[in-house]
Amino acid sequence: MKNIISILTVTLLLAGCMEFGPVFTGEYAEPEVSRLYTDADFEGMEHKTIAEVKSLYVDGPVNFTDDFYIKGQVTTSDREGNFYREFYIQDETSGIAIKVGKTGLYNTYKVGQWVYVLCNGLTLGDYEGAKQIGMEDITGEYESAYIDIQMIIDRHIFKGEMGEPVLPLNLMGKSIYDGSKVKEEYIGKLVKLDGLQYADGIFCLMYVDPNL
Repeated sequence: MKNIISILTVTLLLAGCMEFGPVFTGEYAEPEVSRLYTDADFEGMEHKTIAEVKSLYVDGPVNFTDDFYIKGQVTTSDREGNFYREFYIQDETSGIAIKVGKTGLYNTYKVGQWVYVLCNGLTLGDYEGAKQIGMEDITGEYESAYIDIQMIIDRHIFKGEMGEPVLPLNLMGKSIYDGSKVKEEYIGKLVKLDGLQYADGIFCLMYVDPNL
């Protein structure tokens, strides 16, 4: 019986060494380098500017059925919790929100990084004046839904090379308004505001950070 137990013990130890060998030897495979896309990868496909895409919105959601792409640099980070399950990209014409339904997006989409979005199959919607690209919301509750299935994300959103971060537009508080509304040319763009004053009230949204 002792011999049988000894043989089993040796067998289990060997199996354990085979399973956890890299822990002892350090022989891990090198991690694959994430592919970065360029304009050449989308050669032959129509490119629209972000302003052109936003102009397609009239009075309701727009479901894209044509093959085209937009590209822009990431201008936001959800690291501090200021953006919830989305990030903004901006080109030379305008900026727009991409509704990737995940948190901790700052780990994947870096500020200043170029991002390509294949729009066929996605939906352009509006939320409080800000244009967003996401999925069609079949519930009708919102004009676009989050793209939260990784397979769909991988088919539509492609990371490009890092660039210099977009410089914010320096604006005075009141100059952003046209009457009581923010001017369309500034919505979605990265801006720095001076001369802002709070009204007699505070509005706050709080989210739990699942990464903590």
